[in-house]
Amino acid sequence: MKIYLANIMDIGKVSLFEVSIGETSDPVKSPLNDVRKIKKMLREIVKVCELTIIKTSTHKFEPYGITSFFLLSESHVSIHTWPEMGACAIDVYSCRYDYPVDKIEEIIKKHLKSEKVNTSIHRRIS
Repeated sequence: MKIYLANIMDIGKVSLFEVSIGETSDPVKSPLNDVRKIKKMLREIVKVCELTIIKTSTHKFEPYGITSFFLLSESHVSIHTWPEMGACAIDVYSCRYDYPVDKIEEIIKKHLKSEKVNTSIHRRIS
């Protein structure tokens, strides 16, 4: 008997979005410290990418900062925020190549009021 293993990790891509909205005098009031806004943004990213949410988990740190993770059928989307530095990192990790990076950037800019999003895209490999 011959067994063939298909390595599905060699398909898809990873996109890392680094966002800087600038330092704020009050990190507590930053959009990077707003759980509702962060989760809404991630859900919009998932929707525009036509991905499937299995489960979500979000933790708000005191006095500020958020980590949110969306487990997907296709992999995951996550965010880590540092409101005191006006920064966050968002990962979109998927076994698909065809999600719209430009639309994701626009969603991020809209929700976080950022003019600049640094994006790096990597092919998923094993």
